[in-house]
Amino acid sequence: MRNWIVTKFSGLFHGKKHGFTLAEVLIALAIVGIIAGITIPALVNNYNNKAFKSMYKKERLSLISALDIYMTDSGKTSLKATPITTSDGVSNFLKDYMRTSTCPGGKTGSCFADAYKNSDGNTADSGISALSSCVLSKDGAGICMGPLNFVKDSAGNVTEDKGLIVVDANGAAGPNILGLDLKKSCYNSSGKVLSGEACGHDNDEIADVVTKANIEIDTSACDGANVDVTAGNDVKLNNLRYISMDVPDDMVFDRWDSSGCSASGSAKDGKVTGVTQSCRVTAVCHWKDHTITANNNGACHVSASPTTLHYGETSTVTSSNTDSANYEQNGFNTDCSLSGNTITMQHKDCSITPNCKKIPKATITFDSSTCDGNTKTVSGRTDESFSISAPSVTPDASKTVTSDWTGNCQKSGDEYTFASGGNSCTMTKTCGASKFNVTVESSTCTLNTTNLTGISYNGSAGPATASPETGGTFDGWTAGSGCQVSSPSNQSTNVTYVTSNCVITAKCSAPSKITLTVESPTCSNPTGSGSYVVNTSHAIGVTVPEDYKFAGWTADNGCNVNPSNQSSSTATVGSQSCKAIATCTEDKHPIGITQGAGTCGEGAVSLTLSKTTDLKK
Repeated sequence: MRNWIVTKFSGLFHGKKHGFTLAEVLIALAIVGIIAGITIPALVNNYNNKAFKSMYKKERLSLISALDIYMTDSGKTSLKATPITTSDGVSNFLKDYMRTSTCPGGKTGSCFADAYKNSDGNTADSGISALSSCVLSKDGAGICMGPLNFVKDSAGNVTEDKGLIVVDANGAAGPNILGLDLKKSCYNSSGKVLSGEACGHDNDEIADVVTKANIEIDTSACDGANVDVTAGNDVKLNNLRYISMDVPDDMVFDRWDSSGCSASGSAKDGKVTGVTQSCRVTAVCHWKDHTITANNNGACHVSASPTTLHYGETSTVTSSNTDSANYEQNGFNTDCSLSGNTITMQHKDCSITPNCKKIPKATITFDSSTCDGNTKTVSGRTDESFSISAPSVTPDASKTVTSDWTGNCQKSGDEYTFASGGNSCTMTKTCGASKFNVTVESSTCTLNTTNLTGISYNGSAGPATASPETGGTFDGWTAGSGCQVSSPSNQSTNVTYVTSNCVITAKCSAPSKITLTVESPTCSNPTGSGSYVVNTSHAIGVTVPEDYKFAGWTADNGCNVNPSNQSSSTATVGSQSCKAIATCTEDKHPIGITQGAGTCGEGAVSLTLSKTTDLKK
């Protein structure tokens, strides 16, 4: 063929006239058609590629400029510290910093097509299903952005920070081929928009590319539990990954939350699917409820509110004492985390019990029951010292103190003391039945009774007897405080209702007296003169001198002397003063005379007779 063409054209240059046959022309046209069929689609595709790349580049530059301005306005040097790490932050960025509008009628149908294909014609994942922030640029391009995600290594260090960008250069219009009008790229925390390859996206064969999509697991809500993801973090898009987490003993697993993927299953058998970009999986747990058991201890009571709570929550403790006179509380015995009156719940049930101590006490007992029926007890702590005076005791009148306070208590001055660590003690005052004495007295009567003794309370004794002087009269008895006389007008009476020592007094009136005068002009030593009760007899007498003889008594004014012829006699006085007079005469003896001489009695003397006939001795 080549030689044929050369021969034909060389003849033209050498002046030879050769023509093309119809067959040759048809063949040539066929060749040209084949060449055109091969080259024209390539030229068109090349043009379209350049056009879409130019359109994409324009949107890319707009994104770079907008991210730079956004970071400057935020006053940050990194997008990590801006709201663009959240879906709401991305939406606000696209609205405020890109010349865009919302997608009319929704994300697909206006900004993006309903479906996309790869260059080989197979269905492709556009990536927009996982993105909620999508807009339509002023040039008609559809733009979707995802939040800036962080990928951490096992030590918690951030190794990658990227956010997905999906751009359809001509919106929902065709050809809707991934790598042609639809391109995937990403941006990092520095505000740079990276190429698809740098982001792990081969836009020409996106369906078969293994990206560096990272699964970030956040277990902070499960107290930072350890988690394991199968096959590491290099996840092929849409591939299934299993996650397993060791839930702390004190927590309950609730669910898996996710962003950029879908997570489900239990804590030990979790599944992550639909990974179209680096995804974030958050474990959601809640603390187990624990119970505070509040135990009363005797008189010491305690309560907690609330009693059911989980780790980190607090409960208020309230205590009370129902017998503070005998018990005291000294803190608590508890395995709870207690500070002041607040319990902060830890990872287990706990209990709290007040330390209730019986107050060490002893007593001093003052027993005066035999006196006034009372017993007084004074209590005190044995870990302290105290003192007290004995109570005043006033027994009733029927009782008398027989023994003052006696016992085994220590005494200091007028007070009884209780030493620290001592024992109880008792002091006793003893009383017995009262016994009283009655004093019997009189200054005017003769008493025939001595004092009365040993008389019981309200008792009686007697009789007491008194008599007046002869001729006198008995006037009666009087009783002092504490007793009575039963017969106050009788000389003999009993004493009754004796309630204390007392005195009874007898009173008599003296008789009327007459003066008796005993005298004698001739006798000596008259006796018996005096004042005497009327009609009473009294001894009287005189002494007869030598050579005298008693001649007799005479009386006047009704006095009577009997016998009247004796020098010692009895005079009875009358109603008026009188005298008893004694008379003595010389003692003369007659002498008988005989005629003639003779003798005269013993010791006869010779007498010379005279006319005298009467002679003294």
